[in-house]
Order: sequence, then C-alpha cells, then structure tokens
Amino acid sequence: LFEGTPANGSRPTVTFAFQLKLSNPSATSVTVDFATKDGTATAGSDYTAVSGTLTWTPGSTQRTVNVFVTKDATFELDETFTLELANASGATLADKSGLGTIKNDD
Repeated sequence: LFEGTPANGSRPTVTFAFQLKLSNPSATSVTVDFATKDGTATAGSDYTAVSGTLTWTPGSTQRTVNVFVTKDATFELDETFTLELANASGATLADKSGLGTIKNDD
C-alpha cells in the first residue's frame, strides 16, 4: 500500500485492509484474536496499532481488519508491520500472520 502524501482537506490516513478468510463455512461461531506488531514501521508514527477479537457467525467466511497508515511527505525506505493472529476457537489457523508493506511514494 502506498502511504500517500497529506494535502489540504485530505484524510490524514489511508486504509490497509487485511482480509481474513475461513477455508469453509462453519456451523458454529469462530473467533480469533488479532494485534499489529511493529517491523520496520512504528505504531503511532507510521500506522495506528489495532488489536481485538474477530468473530465469524455460522456460515460466514470472511472478515476484515483495517489498519490506518499515516500519510507523510518524508522520503524513507519502504516499511513493514504484521497483523498477528492467535487463540483461534472453532477453527485451526493455517497462517498466523500477515505482512503489511507501507510503500514510500515521496
């Protein structure tokens, strides 16, 4: 995701959307805890940290976690952070993290 540059009247962030999918619909609710973790990107200056618990209702297969990336006008290298998953209930995690890359566009 390109971080973007702030402009008068524009939103100060862009949204990085992580799509979390179940391989098959479940007959019961499924839950998983999530939290962002710094890599070379730093929460509070490069993006807004998020954490919580997602619930899939019976029959649903997709949920989204939005992470807000802060726009800036500073030249810097591309930066990364991860969305970590843990404590799944009602399902087994095939992949426990997703990598987010904030691409510099200054």
